[in-house]
Amino acid sequence: MIRKREGHSIQDIGEPIICSAYEVPTEHWSRDRKDGAVTREKFRRPAGYWYKTEESKTGASQGDLIAEDRQELPVVNQLRKDVKWWRENGYPNASSITKHLLAYWTNSARARRLFFCQREAVETIIYLAEVRFPKQPERVGGRKCNLSKADLQKLLAGEPLQAKTDGSYSQSLLDKPENDALPGLIRLGCKMATGSGKTLVMAMLITWALCNRTSNSSSLEFPSAVLVCCPNLTVKRRLDVLRPGGRDNYYDKFDLVPSRYPSLPRGRVLVINWHVLKAASPHKDGDTTHDVIEKGEESPEAFARRILGDLFERRPIMVLNDEGHHCWRPKARPLDDASKEEQEMIERERKEATVWVEGLDKINSVAASKNRSGINFCVDMSATPFYIKGSGYQEGQPFPWLVSDFGLVDAIESGIVKIPRIPIEDTTGELEPRYFRLWHHIMKELRLSEGKADMPRKNARKIYEKADAALKQIAGQWLERFEYIQEGSEGQDKTPPVLIVVCSNTNIAKEFYSRISGERIEGGKIIYGQRGVFPEFINTEERKYTIRIDSNALDEAGANADEELRSIVSTVGKKGQPGEHIRCVVSVSMLTEGWDANNVTQIFGLRAFESQLLCEQVVGRGLRRMDYVPDPKTGLLTAEYVDVYGIPFSVVPYKGRVITAKVEGDRPQHHIFAKEERRSMEMFFPLVDGYLFNLDKNLIRCNFDDLKILEIDRTTEPDATVVQPPPDDGGPRSIKASFNTERQDRQKYYDRTHINAIMFYLTQSIVDELISYSIQGNDKRNWGALSRPLLFPQVYAIVKQYVADKVDFNDMNMCELGIEKYFNCARQSLLEAIVPDEHKGETPLQPRFSSTKKIGSTHDVDQKTVRECYETKHSHINLVALDSGWEKSASVILDQLADTGLVNHYARIYEQMDFTIPCGTIGDDGYNYMPDFLVSISAPKGEDWTLILEIKGREDEKRGIKHAAAKRWVAAVNNWGELGKWGYHVCYNPNKLAQELKELHKKGPNTQPNQTA
Repeated sequence: MIRKREGHSIQDIGEPIICSAYEVPTEHWSRDRKDGAVTREKFRRPAGYWYKTEESKTGASQGDLIAEDRQELPVVNQLRKDVKWWRENGYPNASSITKHLLAYWTNSARARRLFFCQREAVETIIYLAEVRFPKQPERVGGRKCNLSKADLQKLLAGEPLQAKTDGSYSQSLLDKPENDALPGLIRLGCKMATGSGKTLVMAMLITWALCNRTSNSSSLEFPSAVLVCCPNLTVKRRLDVLRPGGRDNYYDKFDLVPSRYPSLPRGRVLVINWHVLKAASPHKDGDTTHDVIEKGEESPEAFARRILGDLFERRPIMVLNDEGHHCWRPKARPLDDASKEEQEMIERERKEATVWVEGLDKINSVAASKNRSGINFCVDMSATPFYIKGSGYQEGQPFPWLVSDFGLVDAIESGIVKIPRIPIEDTTGELEPRYFRLWHHIMKELRLSEGKADMPRKNARKIYEKADAALKQIAGQWLERFEYIQEGSEGQDKTPPVLIVVCSNTNIAKEFYSRISGERIEGGKIIYGQRGVFPEFINTEERKYTIRIDSNALDEAGANADEELRSIVSTVGKKGQPGEHIRCVVSVSMLTEGWDANNVTQIFGLRAFESQLLCEQVVGRGLRRMDYVPDPKTGLLTAEYVDVYGIPFSVVPYKGRVITAKVEGDRPQHHIFAKEERRSMEMFFPLVDGYLFNLDKNLIRCNFDDLKILEIDRTTEPDATVVQPPPDDGGPRSIKASFNTERQDRQKYYDRTHINAIMFYLTQSIVDELISYSIQGNDKRNWGALSRPLLFPQVYAIVKQYVADKVDFNDMNMCELGIEKYFNCARQSLLEAIVPDEHKGETPLQPRFSSTKKIGSTHDVDQKTVRECYETKHSHINLVALDSGWEKSASVILDQLADTGLVNHYARIYEQMDFTIPCGTIGDDGYNYMPDFLVSISAPKGEDWTLILEIKGREDEKRGIKHAAAKRWVAAVNNWGELGKWGYHVCYNPNKLAQELKELHKKGPNTQPNQTA
């Protein structure tokens, strides 16, 4: 049962779709901000946006993510009233051609009806460009306008030119930069949810412009040509449908041009990628190369002629910016505390925005400087027209030139897009479900359990382990949908659904791709058929069902990219095309804009999502509907869903703070080094990479007494999750009141596997590891054919006993052991506990040393830190850097014990020493655990010995594994014997450290200390 916590009950209110996609919305869902109650309001939702009043702190609970206020968009709301009146009264003051086109498009008897949001966006642009802009009237058709003349003049003024300190202009490079009277670009923004038909809106605007201009060729009121700008090659290819007369063009497909008018003139629409707007240099745009002879700086006119070609003589032009949120004018770069990944993204976005907008400035300035018409106006089409972090504006603030708004919530209520369902509750009992912000929870656990970041390759495996349960659960939802489609009747479209996995970097993407697709690379060749998440995702030599793409790489490679892969990517979900059979897409970062697959049913996020803008852009890749046939009974489109795990999506754009520069004094640095005058206190230690089994008889045993109980626990890894659509208008997330909820679990995974199979795979994995890093005779790494048959039954018996005695399933399905998190924990624990059976004549476990250096020393420490430090007395190293108060307390006690002679000397372990204990496996495949101190203990009788000391061991799931790994290290090093005797101890209370060390001093290194808190 899903537990319901006090104060956080779920209110089911039915289906979210309450409006017709073809008519003006007349209702909307509204949430009371005080008690979270959801009501159905009988009027259209005013245009506006929610923003956070405070920045969220990393680690905030889900309930803390929503601390918003709402701000209306007055210009949009005023225009809605004006355009509504204009529409209902037959479009007064518009040309006869415009009236006929609008009436033709809004006819309810059309074979393919157009969505209301598409019509409203077009009507708003036409109303401004044709009715209001020419004369700026206070009244239209005898009615006073809601949009004031002052607001209209702000739109007409465009973005003002801003002088730089060097006397040039941020907007363009002009012949006379001192001329402040040159107009800026007139920009009109249309916010439309992904999947609501922005491309069709652009086709309608092109039809309006060219039909009117063709009928009145001498008028400059209407554009005579159209420049379409877009952010990447994928979008550019998709926008080929805007070329009149082209294959599959939208004018014919959607019947946009009435029969009374001639076909739209060819060559009047130019589609370009923003890269073409760069300054003079060789450029590539698709398959066409633009060679520019560099003879000094390219003049604005030469630039405009190069970009526009034949369109240069056909000005004025209309500019359509697709994905227009990339086109903005950066302010002075602010001081930013963004992560390295964020900084790189910000720099890319700033560069793109600058090149894009300044390129348009140059085109516009040429005509303006010669008193000719250049760009009539620009229309920015975007689902997320908000400023980003690092732009110099408030993060999440909408562009001020927005004139039309039909966002995601409106699109959901009209059924135009799929409804995203996000985790709202699970079996952990925590306020925030684990799979809502999965990446945050994974990173938090990795920091707690490992202390230091591992190499990216190792991190990828750890990330997969911690994400495996969530992946299997969401993949199970995919499988349910897949089986439903495959069981359909003959003749039904059986194009498979698609699961998208969005990763933060290529290392993680490669790991997930290998695990899902069943592919691995050996000797430079692809090996197929390894065990995957589900068989349906596993690739074969004949066909790929899972693909991996790096969107940035595809965009940058352009025509040189693997054309076969590009063809597959661009046709995912399209029947009869190369991408028809794709079932899973593993992507680095978010999939590129313009990717228009409509069969995405699940999205799995494995990266940091720092803003709601990024969340909405990623989720947008899965919002396109499969079917647009209304329910004949209600006239409404039926609900389609996309499940979203790991993306903290709240449909609430984030309004961040404008960051201003602050000057802070440099923090003092402490120099940590080995003191030459204390050379007598130098400590030496072996650098152990792994372990060697020198088996003569292939006999092993397991130290079962060292094995901790493995808890299968639904309170840390949920076995069921409740999902629902996100809040409709920014209500408090701590009150879970919204649309119908659905329980999702891993039943499909349980149905596909068995505990005996899991034990078999576990045995196989352990045997493979033992064989890979073992020797026989003269350091040979391969035992030959007899090793596996002799080892397998021994290991299987150990695994069987482990599952029976050391795994507590807590009444959960035993197949949970196959979840990577638990599977690896069992595997790692057993690998730490399995040793050569020296009681039956085998050679005891031996250490395998680093290939670069066998012995390490405290002499290697030489570094600086800004952390607080303690000055040592009895250590070769001068300072102990303090992560917390524990290290200082321990250091003081160790110095005091050295004064008494119980301790000889000690050393804080630093990274430069390279002293680590291999954890998890006996080979290279685990992670490395770095304890706190090395302590030389004086022996009352016999040889002094060295203690590995851990202070206040972190309470986490790896604690037992780390302790077992340390004991294994000590046993192997003591078997080797060349650096004396060693011991290991964990102190949970520094106040008791002195007494514990006194007891160890008496008993010596062979005593097993108590390592429980």
